[in-house]
Amino acid sequence: MKVSDLIHGRTSSVELRRSEDEPFPKTISPLSEATLHHQDSGVWLLRIGEDDWEVKGVSGADQDALRNLRTGALHRLCWLAQKTPDTGLPKRLTLQIHERGVVG
Repeated sequence: MKVSDLIHGRTSSVELRRSEDEPFPKTISPLSEATLHHQDSGVWLLRIGEDDWEVKGVSGADQDALRNLRTGALHRLCWLAQKTPDTGLPKRLTLQIHERGVVG
């Protein structure tokens, strides 16, 4: 089973950009599994494969979604839904996030 095939739990999406405003590598492919961790320093760390980057939400709504993730889920699975632009070096990544064991 692929993580992108899961149907139970709360599903959301968040659009991210690198904290340094640099593009992501061109080699990232859609539906790649990802991890998204909130560090004690307040920074979000996105990992896809062997690479990781400090990231932040693109818009205020994305920042709110990240805050909700930090407080809500016991278990979180993520995968890359879209990269923007689709060709060349992507400036933004949209993750689909599947949360299980959500607390109130």
